[in-house]
Amino acid sequence: MLNGFTTPKDIKSPPELSLLTSTFQHLIPPLSAQTTSVSSIRRVLLFNRTQIQGADGESVDIIDLRHFSISTKPVGLPRTVRKTAASTPALPNLGKLEDVTDFVLNGNDYDSASEIDEDEKVEVPSPSVKQENSGTQQRAIRLTEIGPRLRLELVKIEEGMCDGKVLYHRYVKKTKVY
Repeated sequence: MLNGFTTPKDIKSPPELSLLTSTFQHLIPPLSAQTTSVSSIRRVLLFNRTQIQGADGESVDIIDLRHFSISTKPVGLPRTVRKTAASTPALPNLGKLEDVTDFVLNGNDYDSASEIDEDEKVEVPSPSVKQENSGTQQRAIRLTEIGPRLRLELVKIEEGMCDGKVLYHRYVKKTKVY
């Protein structure tokens, strides 16, 4: 996901910004929201561009990079039912319980994830073996930060790999040679 990489239409963006935007767009293959299944998306990268004031008074472009894992859970189920419904090889031990309701209710043991805001809910097609049972179910989406937090600053753009012409340099300003 790219955030803050566009400029207003009435302001001409600097060439280094358009090159930087193009580079980040081509790092990761694009997804089509209409054809991509929700269950196949496991991670998201966030590139956020902000401007801060540098020591010399100029505005400096900073790119914050964050890496998240995406997980979904069924909405409105107790934790014990969610654990049982998950595809785990071990079955719960119900030998010490009087009734199965003791396991399901477990003293109304709902965790805080079962009380989820309306903004965090999404409807996804339910995985079903039979077509007539297929429908949609509500699931809660949770983002968990898994990667390092990086704060990047564009200093230099070179044509080629370490030996080409310098296209942009933040600290070295040269006039055109005629």
